[in-house]
Order: sequence, then structure tokens, then C-alpha cells
Amino acid sequence: MESSGANVDLIGFSLTGDLFGGDYGIHVAGSTNAVIDKVVIRGGTISGFYYEHANNSRIERCLVSGNKSQGVYLWASTASAMGTRLRIVPSAGIKAGA
Repeated sequence: MESSGANVDLIGFSLTGDLFGGDYGIHVAGSTNAVIDKVVIRGGTISGFYYEHANNSRIERCLVSGNKSQGVYLWASTASAMGTRLRIVPSAGIKAGA
């Protein structure tokens, strides 16, 4: 997602990663005020959510489980997670960098 102010409500839609785990469930890049609501991301991805240079974004009522590394990875970003569950995440539930 590269659009500012976007509101994505996936109404419980489920994303399942592949066996190789080289991707992200949802990648938000360069956005402001993006909202992701009601999505399930399960296994096979590096991170369930990857925010890159995205600010004031929200993750609401989501479930992230079984990822290879982080549930949520924030790179030079700010985001809040409300009503979101992170389960079986080996590295970190939420990781922030640079």
C-alpha cells in the first residue's frame, strides 16, 4: 500500500504465506494515516505487517501468527496496534528500527 489516508477493511480475510517465507503479509510504504482492519495473517511470511517510512498508521482487530520473524516490523515508521493479537512469533511481536 502506497496511498496516504487509505482505509483497508478486509472483514476477516485471511492471508497465508508460502513455504519459503520470503515475503511480507502486508507491506505499507511511504503512507500516512493508513488503517488496516480485520485481517488474519498466518505463517510463511517474514513479518505479518511491514511498515516502511509510514507514519500515523493503525493496525486494528487483526491476528498475526506463525511468521518467520516479527509480527509487525516498523522501519522508520510510527503505527499503533489496537485489538490486535500477535501469536507464535519467534523473533519479536513488534520490532522497530531506524
